[in-house]
Amino acid sequence: MRAARPGEFLAIYGTGFGPTSPIAADGVLVQAPLRLSTALEITIGGVAVTADFAGLVGSGLYQINLRVPQLPAGDHDITLNVGGSRSQVGLKLTIGP
Repeated sequence: MRAARPGEFLAIYGTGFGPTSPIAADGVLVQAPLRLSTALEITIGGVAVTADFAGLVGSGLYQINLRVPQLPAGDHDITLNVGGSRSQVGLKLTIGP
């Protein structure tokens, strides 16, 4: 595994990001990506980042696609805020030269 570089695209996976549009039907496999319907705020190293895509891509699995911001090399905090719920503390992204 290598460090991310500024300007690269990154896919982040997680669970529990909330409702989608259209709504994901209970008990039905996800056949196509469903976008989040709740506002998503992302920061990396304190820099606001806009997701190119954020949504449900599999049963219970969410994907967020974003571009790594211009930050110096090192470990940077990642914060996700979805509808007022914040991600756990301690998530890091290592950025290389």
